[in-house]
Amino acid sequence: MAFTSPPPFFPVPEETQVLLIGVSRYAHHPELRSVVANVTQLEKALTDGNQGRLPTTVVRPLLDPEHDEVFPAVQRAAREAKDLLLCYFAGHGHLDPNAPDELYLLPRNAHGTDPTSHAIKYTLLRDELATSDARHVVLILDCCYSGSARPPKGGGTFTLITSSREQRPQDSGDGTNPTPFTAALLTVLREGVSPNVMVTVNRLAAPLKRLAAKDAEQAERADSGYAPVGDWDPNVVTVNGPGDTVVSHVLKRPGRSFGEGVRQFAERQRRRVTRLHPLRTLLDGTAPLTRRCSALALLLTPLATACWLLSTWWGTPPPTQCGIPLQLRVVTTPEYEEPLAQIMAEFEQALWPTADDDERDLGIRPSGCPQVDAYVFSSSGSAVTGALANSASWADPKECPTGAVPGPGTGADPGTETGAESESGTEAEATAPVDCLRPLYDIGPLPDVWFAPTPASAGLLTDEMATSQAEAWLGKPQVVARSPAVLAVPGDLGAVAEETGTSLQELLDATEQEGLTVRRADPASSAASLAFGVAAERTGAPLVDTSVPLPLDDDTLLCGLADASPTGGSVGAEGQGGEDEWPALLLAERSVVSLVDRQHAAACLTADVDVDDADYTAYYPDDVAPLDLSLVPVFWDGGDQDETERRAAIAELADWLREEEGRFHLERHGFRAPDGSVSSEAEVGGEVPLRNGAFSVEGVRTGDPLTARDADAYLTRPAAERRPLDVVFVIDLSSSSYAGNRVRLTDSALGEAVTALSDESPGEEHGQPDRYAVLTAPGDAGGGIGDPLGALHAHGVEAVEETINGFSALPTNAPVEEAVEEGLRLLGDSEANGYAPVLVLITDDEDSEAQPRRSIAPQVPIVLVTFGASGCDSTFNEELIKQEDLCVDSSLNQVAALRGTFTDQWGS
Repeated sequence: MAFTSPPPFFPVPEETQVLLIGVSRYAHHPELRSVVANVTQLEKALTDGNQGRLPTTVVRPLLDPEHDEVFPAVQRAAREAKDLLLCYFAGHGHLDPNAPDELYLLPRNAHGTDPTSHAIKYTLLRDELATSDARHVVLILDCCYSGSARPPKGGGTFTLITSSREQRPQDSGDGTNPTPFTAALLTVLREGVSPNVMVTVNRLAAPLKRLAAKDAEQAERADSGYAPVGDWDPNVVTVNGPGDTVVSHVLKRPGRSFGEGVRQFAERQRRRVTRLHPLRTLLDGTAPLTRRCSALALLLTPLATACWLLSTWWGTPPPTQCGIPLQLRVVTTPEYEEPLAQIMAEFEQALWPTADDDERDLGIRPSGCPQVDAYVFSSSGSAVTGALANSASWADPKECPTGAVPGPGTGADPGTETGAESESGTEAEATAPVDCLRPLYDIGPLPDVWFAPTPASAGLLTDEMATSQAEAWLGKPQVVARSPAVLAVPGDLGAVAEETGTSLQELLDATEQEGLTVRRADPASSAASLAFGVAAERTGAPLVDTSVPLPLDDDTLLCGLADASPTGGSVGAEGQGGEDEWPALLLAERSVVSLVDRQHAAACLTADVDVDDADYTAYYPDDVAPLDLSLVPVFWDGGDQDETERRAAIAELADWLREEEGRFHLERHGFRAPDGSVSSEAEVGGEVPLRNGAFSVEGVRTGDPLTARDADAYLTRPAAERRPLDVVFVIDLSSSSYAGNRVRLTDSALGEAVTALSDESPGEEHGQPDRYAVLTAPGDAGGGIGDPLGALHAHGVEAVEETINGFSALPTNAPVEEAVEEGLRLLGDSEANGYAPVLVLITDDEDSEAQPRRSIAPQVPIVLVTFGASGCDSTFNEELIKQEDLCVDSSLNQVAALRGTFTDQWGS
């Protein structure tokens, strides 16, 4: 049965309650002046009569309340709401340092030295709201650390909308306009998600995330007053029921019927006629002609008015007659999200027939009404396949075990229950820092359609989705477009190699002759990288990974160029073509479109990144499998309310994409037809990106299609033997960095990294085991550098556990620069002794102010784990991290990313 959800309901005004809590003035904390604009503009947006929203009587602003004023207002709203209960809070958020997962919302009189005193404990507020009899409870938090909030485990349908990531502060606004998150929320409420489509609670997620990405792009530019990149990151999660609620329109309480309204209108006109006696005037032959004409017009007015009302009623139904379109949830990979979102918008229009065109009217909604609303979201390929392989975790999300590290499970092996709780119940196992699979939080809602970059992606899941624990199953993949795997070269290879008809080995040899570095993404998440890896292993082509570790996916690989451009940093590894040389890239052809076509450019490649200077050209190896974009239906247990309609919509989508209209839209966004052909601009009626000169339209030959068996064999192959590693860990123990939840993250990151290092070590039997050392900054309360494990040695896991137990926060600045220099000195002779060196720095950037000195050991790669608000974009970090290094901020699962550095992702 297809997983479906009931259509969103329209809240009845008299049974709705909205409570807008905003705290702008504090007795002991900084003012948040933008909060006043938040509350006043939200109140206006929700009560805008032109949009059919709520009356002012049910929307109650509560500005600058003290602690004792909040809960009575919440209890009243919860008691009176029967349809929709919406509670909004804007103000300071606070995490208890003794319980870093416990969020507090600060009222006006929150204590200064102990903010938890007189504060509102989030879980108490949440649980109070959850007791309401309302059909749908919505809680919106616009405050620092709101990403740490979690929805309730019981009760009715509950939606939690948050403005920030876990453990992250956010911008407080400019003091005049609303805060960035609420400004985006207001934009969506005022402008909608698409023309003539109502805004619903769950439909807020996609436009909010798009606006957040736009804000982040602006923040990446010169100092413009914007908050740091990633400063606000909206999230929308609905639990305890799949219901949804319209917030752009409300349902008027049932009154007289349309026929009753016409009857009453006619009665009023009859009385008017009787009162003015126009009929007598009309029949009075002695009356002047002008009076008799006026009487005739008055008599015809009711009939004309009734005809106009009837034509309006039947010709253009009001929104409440159409109902909410069928919602299709579409998941894909990040590099395809933007083009597929635009293509799906065209599909929505194709299914919205006019009165004289019902060719595609599926009957899902009344004729002339929008039929389908598509929500496109994305995650890395390995995250999607891992979540589908563990579909029960997606369909029925549970809280992570204590000590688990939330994350999309990108490193999870399909079929491994990474989110399962420990059965033994021992303290050691219960607090083990393991990944916790949370697809609903980290990827998105349960998808109806998966646009897989190749049919082999679905084939990898055949066994996992056939188990009795599976909550979903896949339909047959249907190829709708092609995007060949290409080698994108800056400039060209001249006479060394042809753009088509050349083998992968010949192309890689040519790049080596030209002194180019070749980069690709992680084959577990990138179909293009997987296809190249399979071909290289089959043909013996010299494919060597130079990135450590590999970028997560094609989108991450492209965005890495933003830091590698001549305007944003050095390009190319030292000794491999110099500082101002762009790398060659192994990508899907459609990803290269995002690289060379400004109209379709990736969001991270802004105008400040001079990719145009690189003048990339696509080369097509003839022995690499093609990448066939495939529509894969996803069906879920648990509901069949509109199964027939949903199946019909998915089938119609597949047909439309293969027909001329859909195929032309695919080509306008950089895809080929399934047979590999490319139409002319005259045929598609618009620009065709693949005809801009960087690509070959004719003569493109490919290898055999990638099979699931080949893909699985490559992904599960034994890791190649590698050199032993020398690793120096530099840990920031200043009180700003080693505090709150960061204590757990720091300890887990270091412990997991050393565990993975020991597990993957070549060992004595293969010559030399891995070695590591640990330095701390500061070393003690007086400053300096500490060396609890100051010598490079095969210490083992026990030694680092003992070291971690001795860590404590130190109330002094951390000499990060000096500690990094000392670590680089320790690694200076590693290469000569047969070890591969790497330095790992874990810090919050608060004390990273001086220029880092990479000249001490420029060949040593650095892995930076940062808790700072600016993430990888602080000046120090940008100088420290070069193209071949790795920076991990809170946008990723930091513990998993660091552990993955020392597993099979590490190059030889």
